[in-house]
Order: sequence, then C-alpha cells, then structure tokens
Amino acid sequence: MQDKWTKLAFEVDSIIVRAVEENSLNPQDIEKAVKTNLLPLLFTACREIGAGMNQVNRIVETIIQILRVGLMKS
Repeated sequence: MQDKWTKLAFEVDSIIVRAVEENSLNPQDIEKAVKTNLLPLLFTACREIGAGMNQVNRIVETIIQILRVGLMKS
C-alpha cells in the first residue's frame, strides 16, 4: 500500500513540474493545469480508501497553496 502512495506522490510531482514548465508565464494557467490533472488522479486513488470529492478538493487546494508559495519564492 505504501508503494502505491509513493508512486502517486511522484506522479503528483511530475504533473506539477510539467504544468510549471508549460505555463511558466501565467500562474493562473499553472494552477488550472495542476487542478485539471490532479483531480481525477487523486479522486481515483482516494476513492479506494473511502474518501470523497470534498477530501480530494481539500488535498488539491493544499497542493495549490504549497505551489503558490514555491512560485513566489522563485
């Protein structure tokens, strides 16, 4: 089970890196790309453990907040 979550974390990271590379001039487009790609991925993974859309939305919003801080520092 832990390997699955580790793999998912690396997938999330690669989605974020790709979104930043493709949309580096517009932070709103970065956030949109991240949300668009993460929501279905995380919903599928989290549904298996009983989490619903509310929990997945909170996870994605937390990731977006961390992303914003990282973008402000760079």
